Formats: sequence, structure tokens, C-alpha cells
Amino acid sequence: MRRKLPSLLILIVLIFSFAIPAYANDYARVANLGISVQGGYFSAANTTLNGGFSSTNTCNFVVKTQWLGFGSGSTSDGWIEVGRVNGATENPSGVWTCGTTKVSNIDGYYTATQTSGGVYEEYLVSGFSTSGTHNFQVQYTSGKNWVAYVDYTSVHTYSRTETTAARHRVGFETNNSSATWTSGNTSTAIQTLGTGGTWSNWTTGTREDYSTGYSSLKWYANFGTSGGTTNYSTATYTR
Repeated sequence: MRRKLPSLLILIVLIFSFAIPAYANDYARVANLGISVQGGYFSAANTTLNGGFSSTNTCNFVVKTQWLGFGSGSTSDGWIEVGRVNGATENPSGVWTCGTTKVSNIDGYYTATQTSGGVYEEYLVSGFSTSGTHNFQVQYTSGKNWVAYVDYTSVHTYSRTETTAARHRVGFETNNSSATWTSGNTSTAIQTLGTGGTWSNWTTGTREDYSTGYSSLKWYANFGTSGGTTNYSTATYTR
């Protein structure tokens, strides 16, 4: 079981740091690449997630999330993510080892980062309802501080040397071919924060799903339409 933190820290439960496992994960997400931004945001109505965690499948998970990535070109220097999770979530006492009590089955919210050194850190976020519409945000604030927010409430601050990010992604990820969510789930108000301090809807983007080779499952991410043109600030996911 997880270690309990003092009540003053009830919103954040530190999970731990570990070398990220080599899973061939599947995605249905949209991406805005080759940018220079200081934040990412999206809003989504909650939906029922089932990552397929069980006593015999203690690694299984599914997340509905966003990733704000660092690095130039095709080189990744890590990322920050924040969103919804169902399934395997790491225990703070050590490295994630499937099939042991170091993995818990969670239905809630989380935030995570992969550092430029390849170390993955994950944090459970408590204190928010799993029903209704919720808002997720990652933003550079000052110095080395990048802050993750749920419903405009700061849930964790990460320390990074960069002051801009180079890629923003929004959508689903799983390591279980039987993972499910409510069909037709939509992300709205997908935005990035420019270096001038203004939030703007996406005006371009690409799909990372079965159709583009990012998923072995038949999971799809499609942009919305408005007045007959593509609306890049909205995405609908199907499977």
C-alpha cells in the first residue's frame, strides 16, 4: 500500500522515481509538434475507464491525459503529463515490479514526468471528483518551475532547466489491448501558451493512432470540424 502523507499534502501523494519500463504502449492522441510554448491545456468530460488491472494483470492501465514534451527536432528530453488514470499506479516504496504489492489499482488522477536523464516520476492526485468535466494544464511559471494543474489547482511543481516546450499531445495511452473507455470521448479547448503569455487554440496538428502507426489496436483520434473546416482544438477518440 502507499505511504500516507500529512493532511496538508492531501492533494499530492508522491509515488516514486524509476527507470521507465519498456512497454510497447498503444495510443489514440493528437499532437502539435515543432512548437515553442510555455504551457498546454485541455478540458474533458469524465468517462468510465477500465485499464484491466487484476490480481493476475498488475501492470495494466489506461490514461486520458496530455503530454508537454521537451527537446528539439526528433530528440526527446522528457515530458510532463497530467490527467486521468485507471489501473496500475506505482507505490512509493520502490521500483515498479509487476506482480507485487508495489503496484496499486487506482481510479483517479495523476501527474508525471520523465526527466532528460530518462527517470520517470509519478504522483497521485487526490481531492477531485471522478465525475463531471475537468480541466488539465501544465505551465511554466518562473525560474525552473513547471506546474501541473487539475481544475486550475496546482497539484505538483517540477524543476526543469527549459523555459519552453517543443511538443504538446492530448489523448489516450494503454499497455492493455482490452482496455476500454466510453466510446466517442472528446477533448475540448486544446490550447498552448505562447511565449508572449497568451493562450491560443491549436490551429494545426497531427494524429497519432492506429491510422498512423502509433497503435496496434484500432484506436483512432480525429479532430473536430466547424463550418466545414478542421477544428484542431477539439478531438474525438474512438475504438
